Amino acid sequence: MKMSSKLILLIFSSLFFLGKVSAGENTKIESLKTPPLLDGRVDEIYKSGVLFNSFVQLEPNIFAQPSVKTEIYFLYDKENIYIAGNLYQPRMSIKTNNGRKDSPIILDGDAIGIVIDPLNNGNSAYFFAINPSNSAVDGTLNANGNWDFKWDAIFNSVAKIEDDYWSFEIQLPLSSISFQDKEEQDWGILIRREYSPNKEIILNNIVDKNQPFRISDFVKIKSLKGLRKENQLFVTPYSFYSFKNNFIGSQKTDKIKFGGEIKYNPVSSMTLIATINPDYAQIETDKLIINVDDVPASYPEKRPFFTESSDLYPGLAVNTRNIEDIDVGIKLRDVRDNLKYDLTWILDRKQNKWYMGDFRITDNETYYVDLIGGVKNQPTRTDYNFTTNLRTWLFDKRLTAYTWFGTINKQNAKNEYESVNSVRWVTREFTFAYWNHFKTQFYNPNITGHNTLSNQILHHAWIIYSFFDENSLFRVITPKFKYEYNTLYTDPKYFYSNLIFSLETTMYLNEYFGNWNLSLSYIPTSKKLFRHRTIQSQTQEKTFEDAFSKFVLVEQNRAVCQIILNTDFSKTVGLKFNYNNFERRKSAVDNLVLDTYWRFSPTTNVTYSLENIRLYGSEYQTRFFQTLHRIKFEHNLTDKINLRAIVQLNNVEIPDNNGLEQNNPVINFTASYEYMKGSYIYFVFNKEKLSWFDNSTASTVKINNQSIALKLNCVFNM
Repeated sequence: MKMSSKLILLIFSSLFFLGKVSAGENTKIESLKTPPLLDGRVDEIYKSGVLFNSFVQLEPNIFAQPSVKTEIYFLYDKENIYIAGNLYQPRMSIKTNNGRKDSPIILDGDAIGIVIDPLNNGNSAYFFAINPSNSAVDGTLNANGNWDFKWDAIFNSVAKIEDDYWSFEIQLPLSSISFQDKEEQDWGILIRREYSPNKEIILNNIVDKNQPFRISDFVKIKSLKGLRKENQLFVTPYSFYSFKNNFIGSQKTDKIKFGGEIKYNPVSSMTLIATINPDYAQIETDKLIINVDDVPASYPEKRPFFTESSDLYPGLAVNTRNIEDIDVGIKLRDVRDNLKYDLTWILDRKQNKWYMGDFRITDNETYYVDLIGGVKNQPTRTDYNFTTNLRTWLFDKRLTAYTWFGTINKQNAKNEYESVNSVRWVTREFTFAYWNHFKTQFYNPNITGHNTLSNQILHHAWIIYSFFDENSLFRVITPKFKYEYNTLYTDPKYFYSNLIFSLETTMYLNEYFGNWNLSLSYIPTSKKLFRHRTIQSQTQEKTFEDAFSKFVLVEQNRAVCQIILNTDFSKTVGLKFNYNNFERRKSAVDNLVLDTYWRFSPTTNVTYSLENIRLYGSEYQTRFFQTLHRIKFEHNLTDKINLRAIVQLNNVEIPDNNGLEQNNPVINFTASYEYMKGSYIYFVFNKEKLSWFDNSTASTVKINNQSIALKLNCVFNM
């Protein structure tokens, strides 16, 4: 009787899975002869592919069964990957936002993400995500589990919302990614679903709770055959027109520019990019950063020519934002089983030649080594930065050892260098880390790298422990203890240390209010030393020097704290609040940042930002008050037509400098239309005014500019 029951069960199981492959096995599928119709629905043709229908929670209750059902299918032909799925939930519970590609609001709600490792080496992966509005995000995932949203690809997607589920289809051309140069190959795949009502993160596979996004643990799809890149050559020309009106000098200027980009894939793993007279009018203007630090502010890179290899330039060595007007640029990128490298050459408008490169060698299991360099060849001199970076993993990658050595040239002087060493033990509940950083007296790689404070030795150590309880108000409670020791490289006896106590928690109120994250930090009173650079009036006998200037050390002893609170960004209304009173040069400080948003509908979003810093002054710090208001309005008619308006008001008061008051309003409006995949029309309007008032002069307007720009680009596949 038992044998009969087993036989009947086996027959029914075989009938059920006929024409369909379970993702729990080492799956093999055949290449399609006829591609599916891309309409956002899961057609019968997908039933012949790999089915993923076994999922578990990552958050809030790891390894628990999800609250909702998910079915994802994988297919391929010789030139494309096809992924489709049904994601079950009531229509009324779906939270979705239209947004321009890679907009942060896209993943604030329900979404599905597909992460693939086409090289099957566990070292790096691509991810593609869409939401129920068919708004898309893409990027890369590295071996350390870090997501990078700067990389871009051209792929097609469609999404549909039904009564009790939403569905999607993604068509990924193989010409958009690098993969193995083999006739038959295996790929890794991970599926990540965001379910907003319960703030669940749902995965198709969790092998190690400490590293759930470890690429080497992805489910394997076996024996993909005959893959090739249909389009090996992409040409993207553009035309650009701008008009600028300076009302102060009654000066009007206009210009027309032409340029473009050529991308060539000689083999499946290699990409060669050439750019001529590029223009980046589609990039949103940088948000003004309030900075009262010794080190100049660094802005993130957003230009596509550079973000293509953003994963290969960690640390301080290379800062592509130092490269401004480009005449010609050439980039070679190759990603293989044990080697990744990027070589970039640029000629800028001032006839400077820039050379950048990174070679990364790895066994994909226990180590990787980076060799990174940046060179600026100017008519009068040559500057360079070179660094090496070694990372090793032990104890199933829970223990990471890291070392970094960098060197720069300094004109008419010896080379300067930095050294970084770190050991970290990281699990889901417990983290222990030690980190030290040595920087010689004049080490500052800002010519081809980033600005940094030099003449410094740092020793930091910290312990973190997390308590999880998915059924209580406090889902996660994380206390953190950190010790910092700081001194000068040239004079180690001038040191100070401090302790930092932190507490972070995630609170789940209910489905309507969602998650609230709270972070509290406190640094008790202790001796701290800061660098004061106006030394002419100082009586200290000892002066020091770094890459910026000479300075004296001044002691300050104030206790400080920080409060950060942010709400669930999948809801209709939310906020992020950040307050600290970190002391600046013996001056009391109030530093407040507030971001609030209101989503009128899936197509319309308004964000208001307030940044207010008040330095009350000391004998080492002039009184300084700055307030920034920024209103950003986004209306996305479709996932292809996007409107954005920004109004930014910046007010600065320096009472001790003749009562100086400066106002700097900026208005920006951008309209974009993606009329074909990767092809855009942009319209940009900018208006900027600058005025100031002091006690000795009347109010004077020095800047009053407005400009318009129109850009058209088109991608041709050859």
